[in-house]
Parts: sequence; C-alpha cells; structure tokens
Amino acid sequence: MKQTSKTQIYCALCAIFSVVGISCREPVVQPLAPPKPVAVDTTTKPRTQALFTDVSAMLPSGTQGSTMDVAAADLDGDGDNDLVLAMEFIPNVILINDGAGNFSNESLSRLPQVMRDSEDIALADFDKDGDIDIIFVSEDDILTNRRPTHEYYLNNGKGVFTAAPYRLPDSEANAIAVADLNNDTYPDIVIGNAGQDFVLINDKAGGFIDETEVRMPSLSDITQDVKLADIDNDGDLDMFLGNENGNKILVNNGQGVFSDETQRRLISQFVSLSALETRKVTFQDVDADGDVDVYLSNVAFRQGKNADSRLFLNNGSGIFTDVSPTQLNPNANFTLDGMFLDFDNDGDADLITAGFNPNVPFTMFINNGRGTFQATTDQPFGKAVSGRGISLEIADFNKDGKKDVFFGMFGDVDLLFLSKQN
Repeated sequence: MKQTSKTQIYCALCAIFSVVGISCREPVVQPLAPPKPVAVDTTTKPRTQALFTDVSAMLPSGTQGSTMDVAAADLDGDGDNDLVLAMEFIPNVILINDGAGNFSNESLSRLPQVMRDSEDIALADFDKDGDIDIIFVSEDDILTNRRPTHEYYLNNGKGVFTAAPYRLPDSEANAIAVADLNNDTYPDIVIGNAGQDFVLINDKAGGFIDETEVRMPSLSDITQDVKLADIDNDGDLDMFLGNENGNKILVNNGQGVFSDETQRRLISQFVSLSALETRKVTFQDVDADGDVDVYLSNVAFRQGKNADSRLFLNNGSGIFTDVSPTQLNPNANFTLDGMFLDFDNDGDADLITAGFNPNVPFTMFINNGRGTFQATTDQPFGKAVSGRGISLEIADFNKDGKKDVFFGMFGDVDLLFLSKQN
C-alpha cells in the first residue's frame, strides 16, 4: 500500500479493529496502538439531514478491491465525467458514464490490463492533442522488479488508451501532481517518491525531461502526497509534500525552481511536526480570507506517530499555523483523504474525510464560515456507511449541476452517492 510494509499495515489495522470487536485474519506481528476514538457530542453538532442518494448498487462489477485513488474527467469526449480508479495489485479500472450517473466498466476495451501496485493518478492532456491522458504511479513494483513501474497512457480521442512511447523513470512512488511549472502552457509532473522526488518537464511531444536536479532541493523523504498551490500569493505555484516523517513546504522562485522553507512556514504549538505521518494534503480557503489553508489527513501506520488530522491556517504570506484543537471538532483521527465541498449550501467549504475506522469510514464536518469545523451527527448519505475509506472524488456525475461523491474503499466495494440538494 505505502512505504510501510503490507504486513505492518495489516498489523496496525488488526489493532484498530480489535477496538470495535472486529476480528482480523492476518497474523499480528507488531501491533500498533489503535487510533483515539472520536467522541461525538450529539447535542451540539450541526444538522445536515440526508443530502445524498445511495446509488452504489448501480456501480458495475470490477470496483471491488482496494481503490487507492479515484479521479474524474471526460475521457471519451461526450461531455460527462467518467472515472479512473487506481487499484492495488489488480489492473486499473475505467468506468464510462452514460451522462446520467450510470457507469459501465469498459476497462478491458479501453485500458491495457497491467497489474501493478497503483497508488495515485494524474489526468491531463500531456501531448496537447485535445483529450485527457492518464498516468498511474505505483509503489511496491520496483521492489519486486516489475518494470516499468509506472503506467503512462495516451488517449486516442475516444477514450481508448495505449502505452505512451515515453517511459517514466522507475521509482517507488505514492503520489503525482500535475501543473505547468515552467510557464510554457504544457503540463509538467511531480512524482512523490520514497527518496528523491522527481520534477519532470514536458518536452512538448508527449514525453518528459528530468529536471529534478536543477529544480528541487535534495530530499530523502518518504512522500505520500504532493500538492501545488500559490501559498504566498506571489503568482506562482508552491509545493507541499505530505511525508511519512515530517512534511515539507517548497517555495517557487517564479521560474519553477523550489527551495525548502518548511521551518519558518509550518508552525504548530500543539504537536511535533516530525510526529505526523501524512497521507493526503488538501488546500482550501476555509476562512474566506483570500488565501489557501491546508488540511492534513494523518495516520499512524508507523509506530510513535500522531494520527490526528491537522488544520493549518494561512496568514496570507504562506505562513501556516496549526489551529486544529480549536477549529476541528472533534479532531478526525486516522484519515487517509479529505476533500472540501459546500454541503449545506451556506457559501463556505465544508469537509469530508475518509478513514480506516470500519464503523465510521467517512465523517462530515460543517464549516461555520470562519474556518471552524464541527462534525455532524446526521446521516448525510441517508444511511450508516461501513467499511474502510481510502480515497474520495467529488464531481457532478449526472449533469444536474450538483456535486456528487464517489468513495474509494480498501478491500471492499466502492460507493457512489448522488446529491439531492436543492
């Protein structure tokens, strides 16, 4: 799954599940301490009622496994959002939308069936021919000498994908981000690795040039997520690396060259930043002050880590201060993904998290408009959802102008909920 071994991860899960009385068939070798239970104050939580209709039963077969990442885009040029699923140790999946939110699994006819430990997805028109191409990055394949480790596919314009002539450099990766880093209008990529992360600049012919040495500081982190945003409001994209052993903020000099400024830009008086094992980084202006704040989905697969998620507010100049104890109530624990959407239609960004507690895989937090979040006790999805959540995607799947939610599950059937908000 990630840099931590599969055995260690299952051991961690066994310890977690024992708290809720669920057995685990995998042998426990070195169980880690379970995450702290989330206390819910049923008298003070905001009300959201049922905001979504469960249409998961309409999903086609082939979506059961471990959906490590999910991304939505119009792959076949028909004007609706299709889905790409990164699957762990089974071939990746393409779900084609009929425009009404009904999906068919057309992977066999549209995508080479390659088995990899796929972890993350990048969608962009990499060869600038007017359609969406796909990159999957994988983790454990390099350890077992399955090469190429990553998959790069070009679209024929009709949503049928073939392997690109260019081969991405092999690595042990968990993350990929896309942006135009050198201001030439072509999409470049950053690959988050165990070890040195890569910056690959588009060669304008469907391939990439490795410019890591001149654009990135020398780092040896275990990167789990990469996100790009203009954190300091100077007009260029900076980089936030979500790592297993302390996150990094890399600031852009305006020419796509990054320097490490973590020490002065990431501040917490509540937790040691080196104790954070971050799985996802999510940017959003949560307090409506015109700059991007950041939410960190954290876990504790590694012993001694703090699994509480963290919310950092930006001062407008790219200095982030931890406000989690006062503005994230209760603090989400052992989460692997988080996304923002105005669920209650009050003009601010609310939060939904995906986590490994099998009884509460997803939690919704309502924003008071000033960046303070409170978990809701309602069932916004119309029913209790169970399983282990690992990935999220929010998009309009049935072309009604409302945002719907796809839940990627770990070792279970994925879930799809369509919005019924007014």
